[in-house]
Amino acid sequence: MPLPSSLKNSIYRKSIRLRVPFWFTSGAVRLTETLMSGADYLNRQIEANAMVGGTSWVGYVPRKSGYRVTEPDDIPGTDRIVALCREIVEKRRTKARKINRKEANPFDMLLDREVFAEHPELVEYATSDVLTAIASDYFGCVPRLDYIDLWVSSPEKNQDDLFNSQLYHMDRMDYGILTLFVAIEDIGPENGPFTLLPASVTRTVNRKTNYLKRYFLGNGRLRDEEVLSACDPKDAIEIKGPAGSGGFCDTGACLHFGSRCQTRERVVLAIRYYPAHRSVPSVYRTFSEVLTPTATPQQLLLAK
Repeated sequence: MPLPSSLKNSIYRKSIRLRVPFWFTSGAVRLTETLMSGADYLNRQIEANAMVGGTSWVGYVPRKSGYRVTEPDDIPGTDRIVALCREIVEKRRTKARKINRKEANPFDMLLDREVFAEHPELVEYATSDVLTAIASDYFGCVPRLDYIDLWVSSPEKNQDDLFNSQLYHMDRMDYGILTLFVAIEDIGPENGPFTLLPASVTRTVNRKTNYLKRYFLGNGRLRDEEVLSACDPKDAIEIKGPAGSGGFCDTGACLHFGSRCQTRERVVLAIRYYPAHRSVPSVYRTFSEVLTPTATPQQLLLAK
């Protein structure tokens, strides 16, 4: 059972103001949440070890770097899910949850409960044995499937000054988040590819820019010039390539940005996993309504 986000943020803000080392505070919070989760966390560890041990998915996403670039054939079933997502994009462009406010993200989101009910294949893909094993290996326990959505970023919305997720940032750096991005259409430099700094580089940048304070006491965004003054520009990794390619990224450990479209839109499927004992279940992602798995790891993945 996780602590309320508001309480955790309050603890982190106070510790930063008191100059308590973040590793100490976050470690104490992590230990507290692990103990509060009780038998559920232990059960998730046991299931993860049984599922992943001896397979080729051990270490697939290195914890040290926090990312892994994927090719179209790496994850079984990706070709079918790309074809399905293309159909959904064409059908639902006019129903997209459009984002126009500057404080929101610069992309439209196409999925909702209606789509999941019509296409449970989306949840089946996100809970496949391979993706469950990869996420479970990364966290050391079977996590929770938190989020699935189709993002459409268009160049028409991105000609002004960069804002929000177009700027370097991290997501819930106190949780640990593993997100898979799958290109639904080919992605090149002109599409505004998802771009990240490996976890090791991110730690250096965070230290030099005092990012902890910016994250918990500010807006959590960094301009390119601030980041590039603290690392080598060659350290940035762009997730681009043909449809079906993509990558995993711990967005809570790697500084990243996306949606800086130039002349072409970017269409990606985003799937996000959280450690179950560290995150609050997503309010509007009730995937168990459209899929009832029989295998224990998948049941844990969809547990509320």
